[in-house]
Amino acid sequence: MRSRSKAWHVLTVLGLAAAAMAPLTAAQAAQAAQVENGATYEIRSQASGKCLDVKDASQESGAPIIQYTCNGGPNQRFVLSQEANGYWSFQTFAHKFLAVKDLDLDGSAIHQIDQSDATEATSTFDIVWDGAAADVYRIGVPANDANRFFDVKDGSQADGAPIIQYPRTEGANQQFKMVEVA
Repeated sequence: MRSRSKAWHVLTVLGLAAAAMAPLTAAQAAQAAQVENGATYEIRSQASGKCLDVKDASQESGAPIIQYTCNGGPNQRFVLSQEANGYWSFQTFAHKFLAVKDLDLDGSAIHQIDQSDATEATSTFDIVWDGAAADVYRIGVPANDANRFFDVKDGSQADGAPIIQYPRTEGANQQFKMVEVA
């Protein structure tokens, strides 16, 4: 009797482990596929509710990306385009692209650059459904092997906090809500 109980316990544990590793269900996949190619989005930090923002509405290459209270301004809107490699580019109102300043550096700034300076390595990103809600994502930097993601520096709640790349944490400062705008 005891050995049958152990066998059922082992089978139950194995079944739960298999279920945990199973691919997304159709409903989960539908939730994960909310980002539309060519659509315009506000990108809001789950930690602060603030929007990603091209600092001072600058049109200059190299202008940093920060978080700022959402105000509907064009410098808080990004056109997301899926590239041939499956990753995404983020075009700003100034017709520039988001990029990582230094791929190999934790804490490196996210900024906007001219298209002519954009490379697949520095300016295409992985949009990863977080699983928390239908429209909550992590924005990954696939070009480095360090599992880095967009991050509101130090989990700040302040206007002007820089957006950086940083190794994955479980913090809401690495989770972003994509809000489609007209």
